[in-house]
Amino acid sequence: MSDIVKQIREIFEQAALSPKEQKQVLRDVVKENWPDLPVWTTLDGAVVEEVQKATAGSGVVLTFEEAGVRKVVLAQTGDHYAKPGEAAVPAFMIPGGFINLSETPGSSLVAASSAPEDGRTGAAREVEEELKNPDGSALLKVDPSRLKPMDTLTLAFRGEKRIVIGMMLELNAAEVKTVKEHIANIAASPAYAAATAAQSINHDSGKPEVSNVAIFTLEDVAAGKVNLLHKDQQSLFKVVEQHYKDVEAQVRRAIVQNNQPRH
Repeated sequence: MSDIVKQIREIFEQAALSPKEQKQVLRDVVKENWPDLPVWTTLDGAVVEEVQKATAGSGVVLTFEEAGVRKVVLAQTGDHYAKPGEAAVPAFMIPGGFINLSETPGSSLVAASSAPEDGRTGAAREVEEELKNPDGSALLKVDPSRLKPMDTLTLAFRGEKRIVIGMMLELNAAEVKTVKEHIANIAASPAYAAATAAQSINHDSGKPEVSNVAIFTLEDVAAGKVNLLHKDQQSLFKVVEQHYKDVEAQVRRAIVQNNQPRH
């Protein structure tokens, strides 16, 4: 390796390149021989320093209120998450995944473009990609502007740092009806269930990532009574739960203030 470095130095001396020109040559060589070079890599003179690899992701809590009880919609994991030779242990997760920093793939309500994907747009796309009808269409068409950022975590995951933006989507009555009908159809029809699961096939394992959809109370999930595939997601449910407790407290204070006699 030292001989190669010596040869490069001699080439630079013979070409009489300025320090700036030397850096540009090195950049070009590295890019040509390192096609997946992270955009956050820096090059200082003859030293290439890769900044700690990081990715941006999102997760969305789908929630609604029913008969005074706050509930959430979760996806049940499929056989993709089972250990070799074992059946998948029932676990649940919220829709989520990577935010695309190189382009915007687009979704039902967002046109594809070459612009970097922002957090809300990526999160909306992930909801549509992970919750699907048997024909492959999105179970819910999500407007990114409806997503409410709730929390941000930086996690260590498989040798990299992952910045995850936790969001919340308040489902309207029509969406709740759609989700409940979808759950009922999965339970009633094996063909419907199989076709739905097939829409979440993982390309590496060839097995579905999602096998079902379920509804739980927010209180139970936040309290750890539901087996979450990604345990770190429980903190997001706690944040969402606290958000609604704060909202309820504000409403109660407003009622009390409005009922006080005016002087």
